[in-house]
Amino acid sequence: MMKERNKTSVRNYAGNKKDVHEVDIEFQKNSRKSALWLSENLSYFKKIDCAPKKEILSREEVHELVYEKIKKIVK
Repeated sequence: MMKERNKTSVRNYAGNKKDVHEVDIEFQKNSRKSALWLSENLSYFKKIDCAPKKEILSREEVHELVYEKIKKIVK
């Protein structure tokens, strides 16, 4: 999914160039693996599914998911 999103992504803030982390697929895989481990092993790390139906959610939708998790913690 990330490969497809990156093909159409507009990145005015970066001069439409990918940064070093976006170019390195192995880095992305390792980052994902680390994040999943954290969410499975540390109770204060929460997993947010940003593509529940194999389609990336909008920023606003992701924001709502994050907010729902955080408001339970930060009462």
